[in-house]
Amino acid sequence: YVVHQMLVGDVDGDGKKEVVASSYHSTFFPARISVISDAGQLQGSYWNPGKPVKIALDDIDGDGKPEIIGGGGNNDNSNKASVFILDGENVTGELEAPPDKGSGAGGTDKQKCYTYLPTTGTDKYVSSISVVTESGAKKIKADVPGYTYYLDSSCAVANLPLNPPPAASVSASEMYGVAPLTVFFTGS
Repeated sequence: YVVHQMLVGDVDGDGKKEVVASSYHSTFFPARISVISDAGQLQGSYWNPGKPVKIALDDIDGDGKPEIIGGGGNNDNSNKASVFILDGENVTGELEAPPDKGSGAGGTDKQKCYTYLPTTGTDKYVSSISVVTESGAKKIKADVPGYTYYLDSSCAVANLPLNPPPAASVSASEMYGVAPLTVFFTGS
């Protein structure tokens, strides 16, 4: 496995800083988000069926503790770009592949939310992720090559990019029962 990114912050609210690391298999997916205590012990890990995973730490929901915000790809769902939020106190589990993809992983779905972004072409991954404040509200900014999306704390897309991908659409069934995507569109 290759460590892709490391951040430091008190994600579980215990007053001590943890290391949050994103790693992935050098050839294949999955990617793993790991939380490591100040004593060097693994506190939890979450598996995502895609790579690479970019991470950010920020209190996006206003509960006083930073969430772990991840963005990457999902190889189990037609290589769609994805964004998810994890609670730092409960980093565990894996995203189960949608029923029609049948990875057999038997996911445990412990994320606060998970959503797919409408993308086309071969660049179906999140290349950078951050938190921005607009009009006093925090939003997740997810960059996919050629496009920028803004999402709220429930992972709902808050905007269409200026030049949305042509003929892209995401339906509730593609969401696999996670936070509803609030934008549906098809380009011409």
